[in-house]
Amino acid sequence: MAYLKLIDFIDVGSGGPVDAVSWQVALDEEFTQIIDESLEDTEHLEIWHTPLPKLDGSGFYNDLDKVYGRLKIHANGHVSDWFKTPVASQLSYPIKITDGDNIIETTTDELGWNEGVSNG
Repeated sequence: MAYLKLIDFIDVGSGGPVDAVSWQVALDEEFTQIIDESLEDTEHLEIWHTPLPKLDGSGFYNDLDKVYGRLKIHANGHVSDWFKTPVASQLSYPIKITDGDNIIETTTDELGWNEGVSNG
């Protein structure tokens, strides 16, 4: 699974709010092997999740070393260029330690997948 998140942008000249966002994730930096996309998405304006379906339809990716993402913003009849996100890996992911609703610490697990951590 992966998600892309629009954190901030500067609107110069469109004169309106964001109407839609186009999202894409790919296996390559050139986006010739697109894994999943949501084009002109009017529902997911800030964050979009994808289960990363395999290109051959045989399940989902779960061990990709490099996942490429990009998005474009649609506002008041104007469309931005594609904005590429930093390359991401499924082999490391953030672990959030919480106390109720408060995040105490965030760390990254490198394929140890919570090694030595118990739930009780």
